[in-house]
Amino acid sequence: AGSDIISFHPDADKNSKDIIKQIKSNNCKVGIAIHPNVKINDIKQFLEDIDCVIVMTVVPGFGGQKFMHSEINKIVELDNIKKQRNLNFEIEVDGGINKETGKLCREKNANILVAGSYIFSSGKENYKQMIDSLR
Repeated sequence: AGSDIISFHPDADKNSKDIIKQIKSNNCKVGIAIHPNVKINDIKQFLEDIDCVIVMTVVPGFGGQKFMHSEINKIVELDNIKKQRNLNFEIEVDGGINKETGKLCREKNANILVAGSYIFSSGKENYKQMIDSLR
C-alpha cells in the first residue's frame, strides 16, 4: 500500500514479536501504540526492535478528547530508557494535542506530535498557523 511505517497495539494480539518480524520483513519501520492502560514495562522487551512508540494520551476511539496528563510519565520513562540503552526509537504522542500540551510533550523529548481536532476544527484558513503553533 506504500506505507513505510506500520504501528500496532501490542495489547490487541499476544504475538507482538511475530508482528514486529512480519512488518520488518516487508521493509517497513515498526511502531508500537500504547493505550493509557498499557505500561512501559509491558513493552520494554520490544524497544530494541522497533522504530517508534506512540504514547496514546487519550483512550482511542474518537477525536476531541482531553489530554491525559498522567501519560506524560510514559514519555519521560521512554526517554530515560532510550538514553540509558542508547536506542533510536522515536517518541510520538497522539491525543489531545494542542499548543499547550504539544509544548509539554516536546519539553519531555517527544519528537512526533499527532494533532487532529486542534488543527482541523480551526478552519482551513488557520491550518498553517495551528501547525506552526506546535513547532
